[in-house]
Amino acid sequence: TIAMFLMVLNMPYGNVITGMGDFKLASIINVLTLIFFIVAIFFLLSPNMADLGATGAAIAVLLSNAFVGILYRVFAKKKCPILSNRQGVKFSLYGIINFLIFYSLYHNLSILSDIRAKIIFILVYFAITYFLFSLFKWINKEDWKSFFILVNIKSMNRYIRYELKGK
Repeated sequence: TIAMFLMVLNMPYGNVITGMGDFKLASIINVLTLIFFIVAIFFLLSPNMADLGATGAAIAVLLSNAFVGILYRVFAKKKCPILSNRQGVKFSLYGIINFLIFYSLYHNLSILSDIRAKIIFILVYFAITYFLFSLFKWINKEDWKSFFILVNIKSMNRYIRYELKGK
């Protein structure tokens, strides 16, 4: 999960490199990442080395995603000096803290064996998360309008009926 989180976090930096037309650099970075991954997976899976099995494979993916992320960020910053990671840090920090708190709660509350309690937990999670987004002013009125359009059941029903009827 963390490896995929890193992949999503690093994707925009890779897009900057390819978006600026430097496909050769992107190719070199990706080949280096492949070599890094092969070496990491060899050492982490080999019975003569770490012998970690599936855990070793997951660690190799995590390490290679961190490796490609570092390379993407370094070269994207050189290509486009105005790039800044400062804005993303607070969102990443919030996401990690939010995840850890709710993950701990979810796994330590014994009442969550009931499906209704799980549904209530999900609703409480979203309510608290969006309340905090509002409190920190990370979400504004336009965002709320978009959200309510997205969850508008009547509108969704009309759309589904329209699609099922066939144009």
